[in-house]
Amino acid sequence: MHSVVSGFMNPGETIEEAVRREVKEETGVTVGKVVYISSQPWPFAGEIMIGCMGVSEDDDIEVDGTEIASAVWVTAEQVSEALKAGIAASSSFWTSTEFRIPPPFAIAHHICKAFVASPKAHL
Repeated sequence: MHSVVSGFMNPGETIEEAVRREVKEETGVTVGKVVYISSQPWPFAGEIMIGCMGVSEDDDIEVDGTEIASAVWVTAEQVSEALKAGIAASSSFWTSTEFRIPPPFAIAHHICKAFVASPKAHL
């Protein structure tokens, strides 16, 4: 299964710094510009999830092997097709022919929708 990169903010860290650090730690990709997309309450310890998109400054993926096992680049067209298919998260996975999107209650779903609506407009 693949999804958007996620992580936690450290004390004293900005949202943008947290996005850049988490993406770099988990995928090896350097992120430049970061923009806020949406937020979602998280029921554990009264936390909040903050959804962002960023511009990669390189294309090479080097997964950390600890937090994630693999990472892939996807196109807006691939994500659009998956959104149109309306596939449930319970069977999410990536194959050479299929990309599945998390359900609408997940913030990752809304980040994917924002990407498809205008891949570069937010950035």
